[in-house]
Amino acid sequence: MTSQATEPINNARERVEQEQARTQVEERAFQRFHTHVADIECSHSQNEAWGQPQNSICVHPNTEPGGAMVERIENAFQETLLDTNHYADEYNDASIYETIAAEFGPAIAHVLRQNTHISPDLQTTILDAAKQAYRERKAFSMWLDREATSLAETAEQLCEIDAAVSELANSPLEEWSARELRAARDRLYTLEHDCDMLANQRQAFLNERPPMDNLHLDGKEFDEYLYHSQNFTYPVLSAITAYIERIQRVRGRICKHLATE
Repeated sequence: MTSQATEPINNARERVEQEQARTQVEERAFQRFHTHVADIECSHSQNEAWGQPQNSICVHPNTEPGGAMVERIENAFQETLLDTNHYADEYNDASIYETIAAEFGPAIAHVLRQNTHISPDLQTTILDAAKQAYRERKAFSMWLDREATSLAETAEQLCEIDAAVSELANSPLEEWSARELRAARDRLYTLEHDCDMLANQRQAFLNERPPMDNLHLDGKEFDEYLYHSQNFTYPVLSAITAYIERIQRVRGRICKHLATE
């Protein structure tokens, strides 16, 4: 395939592979964090600390920020999530509490910062948050797998179209009869129709995705999140558009030869 036309899909496949690897690392990290937190034997002396609304959280006056129990939560987070390379890079300048707030919400980070011991209710909330984060990664991973399949299948179909277009583009058109030129022109119309069908299939695939605002995508849609660093948001549609333009250029050359016949 022509490198320029297929660049969006080639880059997209690399981007999906990177995100698949990253997401799998996060899945394992959240599983490990959940295990670490579940193993903590928490205190029963501060049940109120998590039972109050966020704007009226109780902090015992004789406690200091940190403490043995909270340190175990921090250590678990440090040894699991922050032990992954990309999290360490993303949260390089952030405090441990800022990082926890980004992953689990500011309420959990606030209670951990203000209390020495962790209550059973807070432990349960953290475990639930870890489970939810894991489920989000699993759901995202499923759609990444589907995206990889869609990209691979489209690339294969475009490869077949590219071979047919290249054969016509490299043919000695000046030596062809009017009948041969008309057949080539009609073949290119068919190939353009095939591209339109691929675009429709891709659009239907995009429309199948449910809303993903409950995932960890920073409020972005799937394609916007995945391809924001690229020169395109919709790689397949970009590649198909490039192929249609190429088909039309080759057909234009053939039509010029037909006009002289």
